[in-house]
Amino acid sequence: MPTPVPTPAPGSVRDTRGPTPAPGSYAINFAIARIEDPLSAGGVFSNNTQGVGGNGAPGNLSNMRVALGADGVTRIAMGTPNAQVEYEDAFAFKPGVGRNMRLTAVLYRAPGYAPAANHEVELLLGCKSADGSRRWIECLLNVHGGADILSLDGGPSDFRSLGGGTSLIDPPQDGQVMMAELVDNTVSWYLNGLLAATYTGPEISELGDGAGIAVFYREGADPAGFGFRSLRVERL
Repeated sequence: MPTPVPTPAPGSVRDTRGPTPAPGSYAINFAIARIEDPLSAGGVFSNNTQGVGGNGAPGNLSNMRVALGADGVTRIAMGTPNAQVEYEDAFAFKPGVGRNMRLTAVLYRAPGYAPAANHEVELLLGCKSADGSRRWIECLLNVHGGADILSLDGGPSDFRSLGGGTSLIDPPQDGQVMMAELVDNTVSWYLNGLLAATYTGPEISELGDGAGIAVFYREGADPAGFGFRSLRVERL
C-alpha cells in the first residue's frame, strides 16, 4: 500500500528536502499561496477560464480559488462562491505531469462543519480540457464519507461512476490525507492510507497528462467549510 507523501515544508512551494522531483512534479501549500480567484499560481494551473499547456478553457464549469476557510484564518483551495447547478465542478489542474501519476492532498474541514447538502472534494487524474468539454478521471470524497471514482468526458453532466469502492467510509476529518494514483490502466485512491476505491478497465483511455483538484457543492453547504490545505503532484 502506498505511503502518503509529506506536505511541502512551510515557506516553500516545492519541498526541496528530498530527491529532485521528476519532471512534471509539483507541490503547493495553500496556507502560504496567494489569495486568488481563479487558482492559477502564476500560470501553473489550467482552469475553467484560463487554459494552459495546450488545454482550452471549458467555460461551462467553475474555477477553484484560494481564499480563507470558515475559520477566517486558514488559506485553502476551495470552490466557487456560488452553489453549483447541474454538475459544474470547480476545478484546476497542472498540465504536463505524464501518463502515470500520484496526487497527495491534505484536507481542510472547519470545526463542526456538517452540512445537510452535498459537498465534495475531488482529485483529478489524466486531465485535459477544450472549449466546452473536459476529459479526466475523478476520485470523489463527500463530506458525509461517500467515495467513488468517476469517468468524465464532455460537459458538466457527461460522467459515469466506475464504482469499485466501499461507497461509504468514515466522514473525512481536518488534516487527513487523500491520495490518488493512476498507474497504467488502474486508478486507486486512499484516505489516510486506507484504500477507499479502485478501478481497472477500459475507461482509463484517451486521458490527458494533467493532474489537479476540484470541488462541488449544493445550496446549503459552505464553500469555505471543506477544501484543500495542500497538494502534491508526482510523475510516477
